[in-house]
Amino acid sequence: MKEGCLLNISEPILVRLNMDEEALQARANAYALASRAKGTRAAYALKMRQFQVFCDERGEPSVPASPETVRLYITKIADEVCCSSVNQFLSALGEAHEAKGHSSPRFHPIVQQVWKGVKRTKGTRAVGMKPLLVEHLHKMLAATPGHTSLVNDRDRAMVAFGWSAAMRRAEIVDTFVEHITFHEHGFTILVARSKEDQEGAGFEKMVLFGKNAETCPVRILQRWLEVSKITEGHVFRPISRWGRVITYGDRVGLWPQYLDKITKAMMRKAGLDPKGYGAHSLRAGFVTQAALLGKTESEIMRHTGHASSDMVRRYIRIAELHVKNATEGIGL
Repeated sequence: MKEGCLLNISEPILVRLNMDEEALQARANAYALASRAKGTRAAYALKMRQFQVFCDERGEPSVPASPETVRLYITKIADEVCCSSVNQFLSALGEAHEAKGHSSPRFHPIVQQVWKGVKRTKGTRAVGMKPLLVEHLHKMLAATPGHTSLVNDRDRAMVAFGWSAAMRRAEIVDTFVEHITFHEHGFTILVARSKEDQEGAGFEKMVLFGKNAETCPVRILQRWLEVSKITEGHVFRPISRWGRVITYGDRVGLWPQYLDKITKAMMRKAGLDPKGYGAHSLRAGFVTQAALLGKTESEIMRHTGHASSDMVRRYIRIAELHVKNATEGIGL
């Protein structure tokens, strides 16, 4: 009797577990995807598609790839791209192999030998965006006056907001109205997720009122929210050909790359050469400007949210080339 009861109880449990297996697998795959940022996944996928073309031409598989094939491929692309791009390919290659249970060929001696030679030949110095200083920002805002069009009000707000909050382009376009709190000192913003905060703990930063109404990031942002009538969701949105803010559809927010175009366009309007500048110039510019004004490393990092001081110190060194130069007053 007891055995019958045990069987009657256990059989439905086994059936339920089998029915849930597919859903469990789907959730596991979703969590696995979330281990990488969306942008990183897209970049890795592009690198592997390009490698697939090379392998198809040779009649060889891309996964698992032979060390000789990888060795020849990085030799080929080393003449076309920078070292960081080659390194990203190797990371994508390793992840693609591990996902299918294969050992990564990136660590094979013949691959590593070529990779080390590429780094020695080309150099690994990172070439970042030029910093956009406050003098540039003033000229850009003056050349893109507010109260003239929704596009101008939005673009001014994005650039002033991004620069003063020292945010990355992905963080700027992913800012929601619910993340911003206005108060007597300016506004506080919750950065829900950043490059250094992949687990989404979030942190807050504050932007204070500026002295000049025409360049004050708080007033410029308030103006945009007022004229756009945006009260929830994405702060910065596309504007239709009829001059209306888009508030519906699959992509209400802007793509991060669009901020590069806006930054360059505003620089051209101001008579500035946009070569070497982009959306990241806003964040780099704030850090450089703060260093020029004597702000400490800890003060800058508290505002930017940098987890490592390496990049901040790099901008500080750039700033100090101007203010602590050994050739100044040397008698030449």
